[in-house]
Amino acid sequence: MAKSFSKRWQNGEISNFQYLMHLNTLAGRGYGDLTQYPVFPWVLADYESETLDLKSPQSFRQFDKPMGSQTAEREDEFRKRLFMIIIGLFCFTLDLLPDLMISYSCFEHKFSQAAEEAINVFYHYTYEGNVDIDSVSDPTMKASILAQINHFGQTPKQLFLKPHIKRRTDRKIPPHPLRYSTNLMPQQVCQSSSSISQIVTFTEKIFIAKENSLLKPLTYNKYISSGFLDINLRIMSYDQDKLLSTHENLHGGNQIQCVGVSHDGQFLVTGADDGIVAVWGFDKNNRLSLMSTGKITCLHVSQVYSLIVTGSEDCSVILWDLTNPVFVKQLPLFSALSAVHVNELTGIVMTAAGIMLAVWSINGDCLAVVNTSQLPSDLISSVMSPMHSDWQDTNWYVTGHRSALKVWNMVHRSTYEANGRSESPTNGAGRLDLNGRSPEYKLTMHKVLKSHRHSIFRVI
Repeated sequence: MAKSFSKRWQNGEISNFQYLMHLNTLAGRGYGDLTQYPVFPWVLADYESETLDLKSPQSFRQFDKPMGSQTAEREDEFRKRLFMIIIGLFCFTLDLLPDLMISYSCFEHKFSQAAEEAINVFYHYTYEGNVDIDSVSDPTMKASILAQINHFGQTPKQLFLKPHIKRRTDRKIPPHPLRYSTNLMPQQVCQSSSSISQIVTFTEKIFIAKENSLLKPLTYNKYISSGFLDINLRIMSYDQDKLLSTHENLHGGNQIQCVGVSHDGQFLVTGADDGIVAVWGFDKNNRLSLMSTGKITCLHVSQVYSLIVTGSEDCSVILWDLTNPVFVKQLPLFSALSAVHVNELTGIVMTAAGIMLAVWSINGDCLAVVNTSQLPSDLISSVMSPMHSDWQDTNWYVTGHRSALKVWNMVHRSTYEANGRSESPTNGAGRLDLNGRSPEYKLTMHKVLKSHRHSIFRVI
């Protein structure tokens, strides 16, 4: 895996930052454990010059030595401190183990010789695989080992066994093709006789759901269909289009307007004309109801953030808790929603109403808002934000319109103003009641993609 990322970095397909984050992930580092938090190498040595000379070797640290021994003075000081610590330990040592005399190799790390020569030795408990904490029976010793690991951290595991390759300089590929491309060639991959409400890629296949239908995770071999004259909800097989089950009177005779399903396929959420949002368990066949204030027009389920976002005809947008279905927060009122989306990585909520696009934080704070068109008839029919790794640029948003896709970039207001840009006439914040506050970010149009002949109802 590391080799494939190295090749991509060598060819200029990913940036230095992206490559280092990939290596952190492969080394077992992540944000959930402070002892294994992602780390970056110290690169520079010159922090005093007003102008940094990147061609001068003195501007960079010595990469063959750790930060603690970059100069001869620091290395000598480190050796003295280590020597004094070892001398002090003898005062508290009452007995010597026979292993120290006849089998001391068990105390040596496999990289110890090279590490000692480079003055780059760490405490042996911090190396991967050097201690099995579950096998330590002495509670005092176990607590001591855990304290050492928690306070010092863990040494990343070794990813490369030979010198690292150099980056190619004869070719440069933009790391973000969408940002720099002038033409994105359209290609038809499948066709439907009716409007497409959902597109899913799974096991190298493309699955589509027609109007008033929703594919059921995790295998997508079933889909849920609603909007029939008999007001029933049906579960169908995807390949054979065969009826598997019919569910009647789910909303007391009211028509189901929209359907959502959790990522694991265990929870079904329905919204109907009666303003009720119902959460159903597929296995338990139970129902929990949430009362909105008007006819539900759209909804989105985010299992990662345990969140349900609903929009109703009376212009209310409400955030609900999925695990324990309760009201969480209501967003400021504006036009009735036509589309809603939650980014499963960042928790960012996108709402579309008419021609207005708004971006919200998971806490319900308005981050940015914009009128996507000067034509009132150019309504937003779908919204989406790409989901990359959590350290990549994810401030891209896509809106589907009649025969066109619009790609938006969200930038901080200070950056926007620093570039000499003035307030856009398509700014839509004035139509939102934000208690006198302006959104912190701006949405700027990056590209318009035109290939469709009709409205775009789904983007992935």
